[in-house]
Amino acid sequence: MLQCSYIDGDPNVTSYEVIYRSVIERTSLTPYRIKFHDPAHIITGIVCQPKDAKTSSPEVKVISGGVGYKEVEIELTPVQEGNWCCCVQMNGIAENRLEMNSIPNQLNM
Repeated sequence: MLQCSYIDGDPNVTSYEVIYRSVIERTSLTPYRIKFHDPAHIITGIVCQPKDAKTSSPEVKVISGGVGYKEVEIELTPVQEGNWCCCVQMNGIAENRLEMNSIPNQLNM
């Protein structure tokens, strides 16, 4: 049994929320694609881990988007025949965050 895992994240982000979580279970050797889009959040982290120590998990490839975007397309490719499973999680931050000093100082004329 082969197990793969994938972790990608923005090292500058210390506070985030989980914006997507799913357990993907399949038996096919055909690659499986996940498309995720959240217009209210920017993706700050992507995690794909084995479900348990006994079940094979797929290799992960980001096809488009990803960390720093509002969308991502991921391809999960089985590494051996039979059942496979993985847990996928996306972390993100709200796009409309207020920043300090975002309004420029106006000069008195």
